[in-house]
Amino acid sequence: MLVGRTGAGKSTLVNMLVKGNLTPPHLAKMGNGLHGTTKICQTFDGRGWTVIDTMGLGEPDTGSVSNPDAKKLVSDFLNDVKGKYSHIIFVIEKGRIDIVTGIIWKTFLQIFKGGETNFVVLFTKTGGAKWLQENLEQIKTEFPECKQFQYVDFPEIDDDPEVEKENSEIRMTERDRLESELTRMFAGSWVEPDIFRMGDVEIEQKAENILVYIAKLIKSLLLKHGMKALQTTVTIFVAIAELVNVFAGGF
Repeated sequence: MLVGRTGAGKSTLVNMLVKGNLTPPHLAKMGNGLHGTTKICQTFDGRGWTVIDTMGLGEPDTGSVSNPDAKKLVSDFLNDVKGKYSHIIFVIEKGRIDIVTGIIWKTFLQIFKGGETNFVVLFTKTGGAKWLQENLEQIKTEFPECKQFQYVDFPEIDDDPEVEKENSEIRMTERDRLESELTRMFAGSWVEPDIFRMGDVEIEQKAENILVYIAKLIKSLLLKHGMKALQTTVTIFVAIAELVNVFAGGF
């Protein structure tokens, strides 16, 4: 399971793990980091992996929905991600630990409660292992609920054949290393988050609780940081449900 902010690199991970490369056509459509390309949960199989790519979180809003519709959209998402997992991976682009990422992480914890033993925080576009090694202790304080941290850096496809040949070799090496690390982490232990055992009524209540929880987080940020925090955080979760008006009017 891959979860994370729009542009973090989830779709690139899907293509590398399931297809093995970034050569078109892509299994999971890849964007430019400005606008998310994954609008629904999608499952991909290949090379021994089954990967669920979720919609990117934190996208700019394109409208708003009523409270009942928002609740239904979140309920639908929870039903989509009910399952047993070897890894529940929170994907972050290097340098994007901020207020938005913090709230998405807290929401992630609410959604996948009960699956903590298989959580992985994975940083993309790190330029190698050094950055993670140098910042690991601080990162652990940002994500105390997670015990497994990884990095990956897949160079983009280059138009220059010579450069692309080198980039392709780097991508293959990175893919093999990451697969080895994920296999080591797994060790045969599947996890069932609490939502796996929930029926429809419980899922609906969970969705409502999540919406209330997010609203409380944003209210807390407003009280602490003022309107600037609201402007930064109202876009959170829009790819799941366009909740800007719900948040802004729900205090």
